[in-house]
Amino acid sequence: MRRRDVLRLAAVTPLAGAEPRLARAAALPRGLDLEAIQRAPGRVVLAGGAPAPDTLKLVREWDGPFCRSLLSNAGDSAVRVERVVLFDLTDGLPPETRLYGEGFQMLSQTGGTRGEPRALGDYTDARHYKLPEPEGAAVLYGLATLSPADDVHHLMAFTSCRRFSGQFTVRGTTLEAALETEGLELRPGESWELEEVTFRTGRERASLLADLAGRLARNHPPCVSPRRRRAGAPGIASGPGSPASRRIACLLNWDDAPQSLSFPLPGPHRVVDLWSDEDRGRHDRAVTTTLPARSGRVLVCDSQL
Repeated sequence: MRRRDVLRLAAVTPLAGAEPRLARAAALPRGLDLEAIQRAPGRVVLAGGAPAPDTLKLVREWDGPFCRSLLSNAGDSAVRVERVVLFDLTDGLPPETRLYGEGFQMLSQTGGTRGEPRALGDYTDARHYKLPEPEGAAVLYGLATLSPADDVHHLMAFTSCRRFSGQFTVRGTTLEAALETEGLELRPGESWELEEVTFRTGRERASLLADLAGRLARNHPPCVSPRRRRAGAPGIASGPGSPASRRIACLLNWDDAPQSLSFPLPGPHRVVDLWSDEDRGRHDRAVTTTLPARSGRVLVCDSQL
């Protein structure tokens, strides 16, 4: 099954082998940082494992923490490109670094640690949807955060998704960001504008995620008329392993002003904010929350906590 179904620093690599309200990052310890990401090599994987010719070139252009890339075929022959690796590096983070990553679809997330990732839902990409995943690796789609300390958070995310699916692969001591191009043909003289990716480090994870949401809304403006823009009704999901006890509420506010939103619960539930880990306490019959402008929340509601 193909996934199609369910761009200051420039690096030109022949591939043979701030947004508003920047999150505070002063005096953070060095290690995995933007400079390391910018220096990291990339590569192209052709369909069938064939070596990429020197005429296939990747241009990466950085604007602060945002990178846009262009893949061009300067040769005389068409090539089929299976995958484009934007960066691949050893991140130097300890195994106990806390990990969070999104799945290809909304019902799958990965948590745990750098050394021991664990599925947070029952509908996993690998087991339920049969998406390929390298042995001993955690494959995360669109967004990943790595937190080596309570006040040190690294965020990596694809901030556009116009054509290709972006993924982060955590395996051993390495970290890779790549785009699945599914063996599509790149003709002579043709170029592909690839998806934008960002890397940020800060002390407040929630601030990093809020800034990310703003960039996503800029790159992908909501397809909603200003007259009809409202706080979205929550999407509720529950896994087959605990259908009666656990619900995940996905809340969205597309408006340019804060909005209050309530959703019902079938009895007492403890509510936890999935992104910030904030315990919002027990709620008997409903949860009411105020969403800032153009923002979202994912709340886990469990009747057995």
